[in-house]
Amino acid sequence: MNRRIVFGMLSLALGCVGVGCGSSGGGTASGTGGSTGQTGSGGTSGTSSGGQTGTGSGGATQTGSGGTTQPGTGGKGPGGMTQPGTGGRATTGSGGGGGTKGSGGTGTTGSGGSAMTGSGGNAGSGAGGSNAGGGTGTGGTASGGTVGTADQNVLERNKNPSRDGMFIQPSLTKAAVAMMTADTAFNTAATFTSTVTNGANVAASPLYLDAPSGGLFFIPTVGGDVVARKEDGTSAWSTSIGAPATGSIGCSNPTTPPLGILSTPVIDAQSKTIYVAGIVGSGSGVTGQIASAIDITTGMVKSGWPVNVHTLASFDPKIHNQRSALSLVNGILYIPYAGYVGDCGSYHGRVVAIDTSDPTKAGQWMTGDAGDGIWASGGMAADGNNIYVATGNAVPLGSAPATHSDSEEIVRLTGMGTKADYFYPSDWASLDKSDADVGAANPVVVTVPGATPSKLVVAFAKSGSGYVLDAAQLRGSTSTSGMGGELASFSLASGSGMSIYGAPAAYTTAMGTYVVMSSSSAMGCPGAGGTGRQLMAVKISPSPLKASVAWCAPMGSATNAIATTTDGKSDAVVWFANSGKLVGVDGDTGANLYTSSNSCASVPKWSSPIAVKGRIVVAGNGRLCAWGLPGATTQAQ
Repeated sequence: MNRRIVFGMLSLALGCVGVGCGSSGGGTASGTGGSTGQTGSGGTSGTSSGGQTGTGSGGATQTGSGGTTQPGTGGKGPGGMTQPGTGGRATTGSGGGGGTKGSGGTGTTGSGGSAMTGSGGNAGSGAGGSNAGGGTGTGGTASGGTVGTADQNVLERNKNPSRDGMFIQPSLTKAAVAMMTADTAFNTAATFTSTVTNGANVAASPLYLDAPSGGLFFIPTVGGDVVARKEDGTSAWSTSIGAPATGSIGCSNPTTPPLGILSTPVIDAQSKTIYVAGIVGSGSGVTGQIASAIDITTGMVKSGWPVNVHTLASFDPKIHNQRSALSLVNGILYIPYAGYVGDCGSYHGRVVAIDTSDPTKAGQWMTGDAGDGIWASGGMAADGNNIYVATGNAVPLGSAPATHSDSEEIVRLTGMGTKADYFYPSDWASLDKSDADVGAANPVVVTVPGATPSKLVVAFAKSGSGYVLDAAQLRGSTSTSGMGGELASFSLASGSGMSIYGAPAAYTTAMGTYVVMSSSSAMGCPGAGGTGRQLMAVKISPSPLKASVAWCAPMGSATNAIATTTDGKSDAVVWFANSGKLVGVDGDTGANLYTSSNSCASVPKWSSPIAVKGRIVVAGNGRLCAWGLPGATTQAQ
């Protein structure tokens, strides 16, 4: 094959990485009915004759006869992108809700919208719908609905490209979550094993792709398998990317084998592809860094894949580690790399960009120092065009370069790996020397109503320092000093230097915009707030722009949180796994709303749950665990 690689700007950086790294490792529519709560002859914001909150005799949550994003009468063309046209998947109207078909057809959309509604059947639009069950009349199965129109897909780590971890779940009100219960049938079925010793362990967070016939959950394992489970937890398929490395990994502080897939993959819903990156090897150690594309419907590897990323990007696979979650933006797959625990060898932090339409074409950005690893489990944030990346410390450990290159940095990348802008704090050298990586947690893109600018990037250092940045102008490329430029700052830790890891979450309520992050040595909790390991919420005030700790909630394990709201703003609940138990707290106050009575065994550090169809799903070693509202635990049979 004719392989070519286009390199963006090169610069160095080091950080820590391993299985852990661093030091420690609408408005909806309702037409004439809707069995599950959405649709009718209208979509959330389409252009038909419906409106965002119009009326009809159906659905409890939506109305109008328009489509979510654009009009059309059938098929995928002039209609929306992913869900049904004259009808919505979880909606109903003059066609059935959730799978019946009235004036809906077999395709994916017509006069409906991209993620939810229209006046036809579940699977698309056309004149007479042929699949997804249901009759052909003009009425739905009920005149109301309970699910709403939220997009249930979880295509990447923390749900959205921004990495905000905010899930819309109409049924999960603050009042309702007290009724959550373990999904015992799912939990019994959703277990998996491996032929590799400890190979069923996980280091990533689960994903989910919805479908009219029932969605699939996906979880990769450190043994190199991608496991697909149905709505009820039973097996759909399992595919190996190759034998994992099981020996001679790392340096003076060897990484615990096996090493197969450590990062959270990313899904392209349109092509039904899950992209995964991982390590292959043997008892002698690592032999390759690969990326693969797996057909979600069959579990088979797609033509042209896998590819040897280390060959495309010309780096030594034995000293580079792939721990950080993948991103997919405009058809480009972004794969970040760092090193292993102990910062072995002269590796370079890098982001490899692969053209998914032709995986022989690749580009990359590489740090200018040795080290500067990109290893945060949460991956990178994106805003639709730009990728925001956080780097760690340069090597060797305990030192700092004479002049700054790319360590302790937030970098904005475009295209196939062009460094467009950057930020690094004024105390970067101190962070380098104390191994207090800015790259220990991923950046998150947030929008703060009333702020100028309103589009912001929030970033963290392992030491607990936090930075609020202008997403459009990180300022490193324009600042005369080349550093600084944060719009606001805050602190989440007592200065121990090893406090912040993983993935933040962000959400907005009527009371403000919050970013939540776990800290192992919390500092500044309001009132008589706790210390030690806490989930901490930072509230970002718009004018003047500032950030301060709003509340804290105790945690017993080093996991990360997500947030749910019922409509994007109301009933915010923050969820996390606490020593295996599911905990939900009030998004405005941190007050406990729910703690499960049962536990999910061995939930990995730095992982995050996901929220799907009224259930919260957590990945543990060898299993998925789910909790849901009564009815949600049996909804997808």
